[in-house]
Amino acid sequence: MAENAEDQLNTYPGSPFILARLLRPQDRLKLFELRPKEIDILRHNISELKQSKQIDIYAENSFNRLKGLLPPPSRRGLVIDPSYEDKQDYRYLEVAMEEALQRFATGCYAIWYPVISRRESAALPDRLKKIAAIHKRSWLHAELRVENSPGKHRLQASGMFIINPPWTLEKHLAQALPLLTKALGMNAGSQFLLKSFEAKN
Repeated sequence: MAENAEDQLNTYPGSPFILARLLRPQDRLKLFELRPKEIDILRHNISELKQSKQIDIYAENSFNRLKGLLPPPSRRGLVIDPSYEDKQDYRYLEVAMEEALQRFATGCYAIWYPVISRRESAALPDRLKKIAAIHKRSWLHAELRVENSPGKHRLQASGMFIINPPWTLEKHLAQALPLLTKALGMNAGSQFLLKSFEAKN
């Protein structure tokens, strides 16, 4: 990544920076943050990017604002990454996806989630599959587990559920996930999951 010198990893860029680097001249990036301290840091860091004029930052709950932003003027868009700091976020996400697909059925929705011992987390992929089925949309589901140590209270696995995935994504993930599992895996419990469904219209 551009934030690090060659062959060194000193800075881990979050999703806003990764997305900012991928913006084309005609693209817009909208970021949401509720915590005052974090949003000040975010605004400062974004202001130093050459793409800063293409990026809007809101001190708002993204679940509340998303519906009003859809569909985007370009009729193309990608929506990602709830925080799950509140367990109600799982329910808010489901409502937001229902509303979003009603307004912008062809949008790409890339939903990250933590794989943790919480009922809401375990149920989320199946609930998203049902939402996608109702709206007759294709989906892709991937998980990466780097450790299986039940007694240790830290994030050991996470997943992505993508509604309307790019058609090349599954092939790329099929190549990348085994390599990531081998490179990042910490014990014999390291593994990955990759499933997909193509809706027939």
